[in-house]
Amino acid sequence: MCAIEAICRQTLPRCPLATILCWLIVSSCQAADEDAVAGMVLWDTQRVAGSDHVDFSQKKSWQQIAAGAAAQRLSGDVVIENERLAVVFSRRSAGPLICPKSAIAERKDRSGLVPLAAGGEPATVPSAIAIRNNDEGEVALEVSSRTATQGVPGRETCVVYRLARGQAFLECKPVANAAAIRIEAGMSFAVIPDFFGADMVFDPRVYAQSNLIIPPENFVLGLLDGENTIVMSVWPAADQDATLALAGARQDRRISAMETGFHGKSVYVAVLHAPGIWHEHRLSRLAGGSGNSRRRAIPRTSASARRSPASCATLRARSIT
Repeated sequence: MCAIEAICRQTLPRCPLATILCWLIVSSCQAADEDAVAGMVLWDTQRVAGSDHVDFSQKKSWQQIAAGAAAQRLSGDVVIENERLAVVFSRRSAGPLICPKSAIAERKDRSGLVPLAAGGEPATVPSAIAIRNNDEGEVALEVSSRTATQGVPGRETCVVYRLARGQAFLECKPVANAAAIRIEAGMSFAVIPDFFGADMVFDPRVYAQSNLIIPPENFVLGLLDGENTIVMSVWPAADQDATLALAGARQDRRISAMETGFHGKSVYVAVLHAPGIWHEHRLSRLAGGSGNSRRRAIPRTSASARRSPASCATLRARSIT
């Protein structure tokens, strides 16, 4: 049983929405053998890109690192991939970039990860990328980088990132001076499943503050702009705090990042991608007869849900107003 599955099973009996979404994540772990997939691949691009976006069209010039070559020095940007995700470690970026394989060609729906020190200072460009493990089942990279405040170098943080065969999530494990992990992406809503099925949907347009502390319910979903991607942060302990960073004005206000504290434990970042995986619908009237309109963000269960609505469970969501 993988770690994220164990966390999900603790939550499943309590929450219908959690059951469906976690089932999608966990089932992705089990689908690899059924689909006879290629497994894990570790790449050295042998060059440093001019930005934090690696050009996947140049993959023919990359060097594949053979399984078991743990001591090999990596000279360029680094990419690890399995059947569902590609994770880019750019030497010009503070942390890895998670790319769903089904959206690589469009170069969108990507989520960046940034380690944070105890004072909230973000890590800068990596000073070292080392192979911790490289085999057919998983690849783990140890990434070290220093924080900086107003140009003054700070502490060196170190995080191990692990991607396993067939999985749609990346494990982020703190090693040194890493207090939290920040997921950076443009998100329209955040969703926290509720114990009794009244799932909480956080709309950034109704909050004036720049940071919003949310209930630590073991995981939170970020609904990315464009309605094609859901990013999910999962953590094992109740004392691992979670915060939403809000930016923008009025109707352009968005969730710019989700932060989760490590507290010495791993945080798992999962990505679900499919056209129209979630949808925002404006309600003209509420059940009570009010004429005021409300928005409702509804995550969809899967791509098949759009083709066969009658066969899918109804997901309940409510807006926090």
